[in-house]
Amino acid sequence: EDRTAMWPVALVVVLLSFGALARAGSPEGDRQALCDIMREKNPTLWTVNHYDPCNEAQPLCNKLPHYVTCDSSGTRVVSLTLESSRMNGTMPASLGNLDMLTALDLELNYLTGLPETLSQCVALRVLIVSHNRLHDLPPVFQLPRLETVDFGYNNITGRLPDSFGNLSSLITLNIAHNNFYGPLPSSLCHLASLTKLYAQDNHFEGALSEQLPQLINLNTINLMNNSLSGELTEELLTQWSSLEILNVMYNSLSGSLPHSLGALNRLRYLLLASNNFGGTIPTELGTLVHLNTMLLGRNPLVGTVPDIFSNLTNLLDVSFYGCNLEGTIPTTICHLSQASSLNLNNNRLSGTIPSCLTSTFVSHTISLSGNELTGTLPEAVSSLTILEAADNRLTGTIPESLWFSVKTLNLGRNALTGTLPQANSTVDGPDHLFLAGNRLTGTLPTALCRALSVLLEDNLFSGTIPSCLGEARNEVVNLSRNDLSGTVPLLKTLYLSTLNLADNHLSGAINVSAFYLPNLQSCDFSQNCFDCSAETWCMCDVHRSDCAGSPDGWPTTTIVLITIAAVIGALSLLLVALVGGAVWWRRGHAGKPRFAPLDDEQQQAI
Repeated sequence: EDRTAMWPVALVVVLLSFGALARAGSPEGDRQALCDIMREKNPTLWTVNHYDPCNEAQPLCNKLPHYVTCDSSGTRVVSLTLESSRMNGTMPASLGNLDMLTALDLELNYLTGLPETLSQCVALRVLIVSHNRLHDLPPVFQLPRLETVDFGYNNITGRLPDSFGNLSSLITLNIAHNNFYGPLPSSLCHLASLTKLYAQDNHFEGALSEQLPQLINLNTINLMNNSLSGELTEELLTQWSSLEILNVMYNSLSGSLPHSLGALNRLRYLLLASNNFGGTIPTELGTLVHLNTMLLGRNPLVGTVPDIFSNLTNLLDVSFYGCNLEGTIPTTICHLSQASSLNLNNNRLSGTIPSCLTSTFVSHTISLSGNELTGTLPEAVSSLTILEAADNRLTGTIPESLWFSVKTLNLGRNALTGTLPQANSTVDGPDHLFLAGNRLTGTLPTALCRALSVLLEDNLFSGTIPSCLGEARNEVVNLSRNDLSGTVPLLKTLYLSTLNLADNHLSGAINVSAFYLPNLQSCDFSQNCFDCSAETWCMCDVHRSDCAGSPDGWPTTTIVLITIAAVIGALSLLLVALVGGAVWWRRGHAGKPRFAPLDDEQQQAI
């Protein structure tokens, strides 16, 4: 009887399920999905053209907003582009009704999940859910037509499942900037159509050569900032013959750089910096005529900068930063007619700077700091905007052409001499000037007043501080340990945050006020001869800012004279006390024998 009584209920459930399934793959199901998205996520999305998918009297595909696309029949939704729509939470389950949907873009929202019914969107080819707040992988592994999957910039945590290998049509996979860990699954090798793999900024580990073989159609690999180890083997690179972008920076890869890198004749970006690669730089890299960027810095390489640049005319950015390279800079590096940046910092390069680097080389940035370069600075051309050659052994003067062309000039801690060019206008000269620790002399040019950063400490500059410095746009000024004299101009610039005038011969009042310098965070006026009177509001620890640290601001000579006078006065008082005591003693014993006379027994004993 109980079973007989239950069959009407079961029939109702079956009929409802059948109705739901029939509705799912239909225009009505599409309408329900759009209506739920509007009601649950962001009703303001649908105000364009007064489009209301919940209004059954209005045709579904009539007067569509730009983010909804229907098929040619005007009855089924095939594309939803809802990026930057301020949606949060989980998308509604009715999303699965859109079984004709081919593209779904939910980028730049606040979504935390996608419904399990997404697996019913069997026509889906493009799924973009990047820059959201997903914690789990969406249910995509039953969508064999997917060609583009983008889950980048979320909070997805865990291992990458082997089921990714089921997506046999996949062309682009982006899982960058999540919390994936463990090895890349070997099932990725089943993605024979995969051309672009973005998996940077995760925690993947293991040997690279064991995880991505046989992907012969790859043209882009970005595995930057993981914990991958092992070597880039010759066999692996041979299979990646279609590569255009290879980015494995910030990993733990080791071994020598393989010579087969030179066989990647389509390569445009070679990014191997910050690993543990050793050995020399292969000369075969000189055959990569399409190369745009080559970053090999922060690897324990050996040898010299190879003479490989004659044919690399498309190269824009070159970095061998911190690679322990020695020898001289090859002049063929000047053949890089399109280069915008050359970074050879922190090596052991010697010899002189090739004159072609600053005269014919069109690079905007040349970085040669932290080497053992000698000789003088070459002349410069107008295209050069940043020159860094600090911590070398350079001598001679700073060429005027260099001074007037670059915007950042970093030549600190060399042995440069001479004076700074005196410009006729304050619009000339670098914006950022770092010349500390040289032997420069002369007066300070007014061009310093337009610079943002002025670091000239530990030189031999003399004369006064330019008055224009008081109203300049400087943010950081360090003129300490020079021979500057005179007074400090009234400082009233809104931008100044650091000011150091210590250890000079400056005097007068300290014209520094919080009213005029609202952003000042650090200042040092110590070892000068300032007068901090009651009328001057001093904000730079005046008790440590005067000559020899005097609390009253007295000059050093005055302090010495006062000290000598105090010592003489003390000695005088001591002498008076001694003399007075002697006189008193004599008066108290006047007329008395100095020694008592001897009795008879004592005289006999003697």
